[in-house]
Amino acid sequence: MIHRDLCNPMNTKNYSPLRMQFHFLLSRYVCWDGLIPLTRSEMAFLLSCDIQSIHKFIKKGIREGILSLVGERIYLLKRVEKYTEGYVKHYPFLESADFKGLSIHAQRFILYTLWAGVHTGRPLKREITALYHSNEKQGVLNLYSRAPIYNVLEEAENFLNLEVFSAMGKEFVRVSGLKEPFASQKALPNQGEMKLLENVLLEEQCDEFISESSKEEILKIKKHYVSALNSSIGNELFSHALKNLLSIHKIFDLDNRGEIGIYLRSILSDLEVKILPTLRKRIDYVKQAIKYSKEMISQYSSHLIQSFEKKMDELRKNVKVLLSKKHLNSNSNSSSPPSFPFYNWLEEEV
Repeated sequence: MIHRDLCNPMNTKNYSPLRMQFHFLLSRYVCWDGLIPLTRSEMAFLLSCDIQSIHKFIKKGIREGILSLVGERIYLLKRVEKYTEGYVKHYPFLESADFKGLSIHAQRFILYTLWAGVHTGRPLKREITALYHSNEKQGVLNLYSRAPIYNVLEEAENFLNLEVFSAMGKEFVRVSGLKEPFASQKALPNQGEMKLLENVLLEEQCDEFISESSKEEILKIKKHYVSALNSSIGNELFSHALKNLLSIHKIFDLDNRGEIGIYLRSILSDLEVKILPTLRKRIDYVKQAIKYSKEMISQYSSHLIQSFEKKMDELRKNVKVLLSKKHLNSNSNSSSPPSFPFYNWLEEEV
């Protein structure tokens, strides 16, 4: 699934075709906690681009709040954690050569329609003038004249059921959905967790010992723990258990007997007992932190309030003085301010 914000026309008008593909790649390889288990070199290889482009996209993503960097680990912040959140189905055609061959504006228009929900059966109807910049408003496609719009819509029609029509003296475009066979395409599966698992197996030199069915079983168990516990504790517990599992010398035999899942659950059960004292200590640390925070707030809040009250009194006093104008008469006994003769430099004697 692709986070809906990555298809938002307010964002895509600043994206190049390669950067849009970069976002699609991240969406396909994101883990449950947002980690992208790809190296920058792997990203460049998968996108058939130079590594400098990847560096540039990561820097832009961090500035725009799309990505975060923890050491060398890249996290996607714009990811779909729950089905109730806004998302766009990750259609295979979005990464196809035909889609990549479209003009940038046609690609953006198709993403705009997906952002609006045409793939869910919700039609999109827009006035043609809303698609390009004019004196009155900003256009969706970041075009500065009407003329190119029709070529853009003609390109997009290869993927969309759309029509251009006139009503009440205005011209509109209506999109009723995706064309077949694109509408019936199955979404691309997320490969993030599998890639992360394969990275760990490779590091531990166990990649030849674990079958595909065992990998699926391992990920099923991980999903349970990450869902049951919060993601950080669940990931921490599972990572320790997986390392313990892979250190067993008879791992190959366990896989052949289909007992990888049984052993992993057994290790996790033991770790659950061992981690409880650690979690209780963490609770104590957090309690102490809350206590000290409250004490600091209590200690300094009265001082802050007093300083603000003093400042407010000074400001009120200044306002009162200015309104009464008494400060003008402080050096005079008269009730009115002193008058000064008008000076005209034109009448000055030479």
